[in-house]
Amino acid sequence: MKKIICLIMALSLVAASLPAQNRTGKSIPVTVVTEVGFGMGDYLGAQGIIGHQINDRLFTGIGVVHYEHSVYSVILYSEPSYSYLNAAFFDARYSFGSGKVAPYAGADLGFGIRYGKIYGGAEAGARIKVRGPFGKSCLWVSFCGNRCLSTDNIWAVKIGYSF
Repeated sequence: MKKIICLIMALSLVAASLPAQNRTGKSIPVTVVTEVGFGMGDYLGAQGIIGHQINDRLFTGIGVVHYEHSVYSVILYSEPSYSYLNAAFFDARYSFGSGKVAPYAGADLGFGIRYGKIYGGAEAGARIKVRGPFGKSCLWVSFCGNRCLSTDNIWAVKIGYSF
């Protein structure tokens, strides 16, 4: 789990330093969202998204997610730590306001790597604008449901940071 979280964070930092360009050669700012999820049923997860803040309200991107049993579950119940949910997906988020704190709703759609099935997720929460070391940044706090069709289902609270 530590290796996956470190990998997602390292890829996020590298992607943030690479400017994208559109067809006219103008630079498009890249936004990176890194999130940690605490799932019901004693699961811990990490998610990384690379995308573009289209306007003050709409964000789109692509990402990866990984959930597995937390260390607490492994120690208490002697269960082996195994990968529970891995997926690559498209992410879209819409904020219902442009102030410092705004509610938002988001959806994920992609491919579950573990079982080879369609992955989907929905989330709702608050976007909080902050000034960070990379300039304009946001904190994302949400409740979400993630599912690989008829196989994995996780309800989680996520805390994230975008830059």
